[in-house]
Amino acid sequence: MKPAWDKLIEEFKDSKTALVADVDCTVDGGKSLCEKIGVQGFPSIKHGDPNNLEDYKGARDFDTLKKFADENLGPNCGPAHLDLCNAEKKAVVESFMKLSESELEAAIKQKTDALEKVESDFKSFMEVLQKQYTDGNEKKDKDVEAIQNSGLRFMKSEAQKRGLNIGPPRNKWIGLALGGVGIFVICCIIGGFVMWLCLGQTHEQAVQNDKAEKVEETEKEQKVEDKKND
Repeated sequence: MKPAWDKLIEEFKDSKTALVADVDCTVDGGKSLCEKIGVQGFPSIKHGDPNNLEDYKGARDFDTLKKFADENLGPNCGPAHLDLCNAEKKAVVESFMKLSESELEAAIKQKTDALEKVESDFKSFMEVLQKQYTDGNEKKDKDVEAIQNSGLRFMKSEAQKRGLNIGPPRNKWIGLALGGVGIFVICCIIGGFVMWLCLGQTHEQAVQNDKAEKVEETEKEQKVEDKKND
């Protein structure tokens, strides 16, 4: 990721409306900043208003980062840029700007608590699902082992020794289906061969009949000619 990020920094180094930079969270100055903005893992990418940075969750190749930066970095609607807000958002921002400090802190805490509850509920939900999956998988393994140990292994071994077909039932139907297709193909081949013989015989017979008719006509013409000569 670092080569892509360094290239992105170079792309925006002369921008007057957007900043792309990196922070070392392991040194004193960087560590306090990373804690303040909520960095929890490395490398993390944050974007947006410096006072309310959000996590970037997209791909980390240069082209994707550049496209996101072009579309999202720079001044946005907010208390510092009311001119970029539409009428609806401007009214919302102005209503927050009118709150006292205590009211603003209480409102932020209420929304933050709601977000944390959503995350907590989802985490609990996933833990329940994971436990159900783990328990179900363990039960399945135990049931399979119990069935195998109940004598199924020995029965299969004896059946194979006798040459019995002990495959899944579906194999039987597949075999029947393939057998049916084979029979159908054979019937088509035989039928075609018979038809070819019949057509061949019919054609040969037609040729013989045509020859006989020509011989008969020649004999009649000869008789007529003989009578004229007499």
